[in-house]
Amino acid sequence: MTKKASIFLLFFALTFSLFAQQPEGKIKRSDCAHHAGITGGYSIGYGLSYLYQPNKSGFQLTYSPYYTNYRAFSNLSFTYAYTLRESRNINLMLYVAEGLTLIQNTPDYYSSKRNEMRFVTGCGLEYQFYLSQKFKLNIHSGFAFQIKNYEQEIYDTNLTTRNVQAYFFSPDGGVSLFFMF
Repeated sequence: MTKKASIFLLFFALTFSLFAQQPEGKIKRSDCAHHAGITGGYSIGYGLSYLYQPNKSGFQLTYSPYYTNYRAFSNLSFTYAYTLRESRNINLMLYVAEGLTLIQNTPDYYSSKRNEMRFVTGCGLEYQFYLSQKFKLNIHSGFAFQIKNYEQEIYDTNLTTRNVQAYFFSPDGGVSLFFMF
């Protein structure tokens, strides 16, 4: 068996073993559909987050602005998640995320990149761990596709600017901590 297939099988075996010893029955939690917190991830974005999860479906919005003298950075992400399996303290969910990142650099000696725009689409499994009645930890893992557009200045006999577009497939992941209200 190949190494990738072994890792894939181990991942799913561990996923479903989380639910093996959980008692069946109605899940008792506070009736909190609104969540506020912080998020850090590839396709789910990073920054301040708001999550609305009234039932098995949830919608998350993440935003972060960041400005310095040399860089302006902004990130906006939207995530949809659907519950596949529930237990008392853990939920297994399927998520799809779309993120947009805008970066504006002032060129210096080390970098010739100016403006950059990234679109990231990710999907995979999300694990929700209920830490208490009011706090929840979400962990995402899956795959992402990224489109990166940027302008690059080329220093040769004259200064020229070219537009570059790149495509990437990569692993996806992230962590969120929420306060439920």
